[in-house]
Amino acid sequence: MEEIGDRTTVFEFGGLRDQQQGYIAWALGECLAEGVQIADVVTDDAIAKLAAKLKTPLQIGRHLVRAFEAGFEAGVKPIDATVVEGVLSARIDDLEPQLTRHGYARKLVRIWPKLVRMVGQKLQASENDSTFPAVDPRPAVRYAIHYH
Repeated sequence: MEEIGDRTTVFEFGGLRDQQQGYIAWALGECLAEGVQIADVVTDDAIAKLAAKLKTPLQIGRHLVRAFEAGFEAGVKPIDATVVEGVLSARIDDLEPQLTRHGYARKLVRIWPKLVRMVGQKLQASENDSTFPAVDPRPAVRYAIHYH
């Protein structure tokens, strides 16, 4: 393994990193017919809202399609921020979707609320009772990951 490690070059991919608006402009520019401007189909406010809420190219592409579909059904042209707000999930930045995006198993995501309550109760008990030893939450997390 050491020989392989010596010959390996590690590349770090940091994602879009605050380049979402540029990515959206590029993607739309590649898809639109010649002579059609981005402002003709999507407002700047809608692009800004998508860029603020979404992190990955997959999310952006999916939500752009959903926004265009919703705009077509409603007869809205160009797509504005209200249409985008309608297709964005209100829970997109909650803990469960974030864990799923980072590759944690659905099983862990399902038990996460129970785990948080359990660790919170133990931490609260240790804070309220000076005779109760301080609790480290890491073993509980490991237990939840391996045995549930």
